[in-house]
Amino acid sequence: MSVAPWQGFYVMLGSSAAALIGLQFVVVALVSNMRKLATAATIHAFGTPTVAHLVSALIISAIMSAPWPSPVAVAVALVICGMVGLGYAVIVINRVRRQTGYEMDGQDWLWYAVVPCSLYVGLAVAGLTLPTTSHVAPFVVAGAALACCCSASATLGTPSHTSSLPEPRKAAGRSDRPSRRPHDRRRTSAARRRRPDASLA
Repeated sequence: MSVAPWQGFYVMLGSSAAALIGLQFVVVALVSNMRKLATAATIHAFGTPTVAHLVSALIISAIMSAPWPSPVAVAVALVICGMVGLGYAVIVINRVRRQTGYEMDGQDWLWYAVVPCSLYVGLAVAGLTLPTTSHVAPFVVAGAALACCCSASATLGTPSHTSSLPEPRKAAGRSDRPSRRPHDRRRTSAARRRRPDASLA
């Protein structure tokens, strides 16, 4: 099955994935001042998979746009990508279960566990059937790549994603109390000197 008619689609999808990867860092910069405690386990469970799925969509677009000598080479590359993605999705599930910084609900399990595993399994199966005369395999590959972008963008800015950001550090030797002005200090010392006179009166 020829993938030449899909070149425009994968160029557009790869550009979108690259733009969303940049948007990920923008989101991190915007919410970096939010003081939410996070551990390394929470960051690896929620922050890293978002970038990983976008990178997967970018890699799939590059595979489908490259001038391969035969469809078999494309199929092997897609199967490897699907199996690696499935293995990483299983690792993410284990990390999510072990972390204690955020309590998962049904929607989180859908986007962080069910959807990624289904996408990578479908990608591997589509890669196996791509060299055949099946007309469904190219659509499955395209859908998997598009769904990687959609699932990653759906987790941007969610509470589970922003809770994985580290709390900003405070400068050493500085406290949160506002510093007193010089005239406020003079007023305080003058009031203390007047207190004994008021008690004698």
